[in-house]
Amino acid sequence: MAPNIVFTNHHVIESAIVSGEVLVMNEALGVPTPARIIRHDGPFEQTGGDFALLEIEGANAPYFDLLAPEQEVKGQAAIAAGFPFDIVGSDVRFQDLMEGRSTVAPDLVITNGIVNTQQQIATNVSVLVHSASISKGNSGGPLVDMCGRVIGMNTFVSEQAFRNLNIAQSMPSLLRFLGAGQGGEVTIADSGCAPNITPPQAPTPAPEAEAAPAPEDTSE
Repeated sequence: MAPNIVFTNHHVIESAIVSGEVLVMNEALGVPTPARIIRHDGPFEQTGGDFALLEIEGANAPYFDLLAPEQEVKGQAAIAAGFPFDIVGSDVRFQDLMEGRSTVAPDLVITNGIVNTQQQIATNVSVLVHSASISKGNSGGPLVDMCGRVIGMNTFVSEQAFRNLNIAQSMPSLLRFLGAGQGGEVTIADSGCAPNITPPQAPTPAPEAEAAPAPEDTSE
């Protein structure tokens, strides 16, 4: 949402609230970097929100735009990005990072699906139910459309008898939190998503073979 701002879940940074500082990293930062907790809202069960804003001094990292809440996302393709433990746990880079032997992040894990529905689950609490698989480690990561705009923040998995529901807090809730205080400028995208997909170039046709010369007539 801004070059020096990280928007994540409250429960991701909850244990660091007393100190007010956490370490964050991604490919753009390169190494674990201190970030200051600007403000937060949670736990979800008490406040209906699960958000935190972090500031990284001097950072100039790439960021996603946020999709305007009036844009319809139901039925749209969506991508979840993060570091789910059940996948990255077997990555040697992740193991070395957690043990302090390395500062190299594991490869980002992405999953795809569609937005099944948007629900109001409490006063001023709206969520997206989607089919892009998430698990522990995806919390605070983005749910984006095919044009790279954030449509929600992956927050929890609701375990049901026959299936698990992937839940992301949706744009009305995100923007309500951002509008309640100062957190840097926010870029809102208000257009529909029309991915610019360039088809692969057709193979260059092989040159036509030259016609063989006609045989000479040697009859007398």
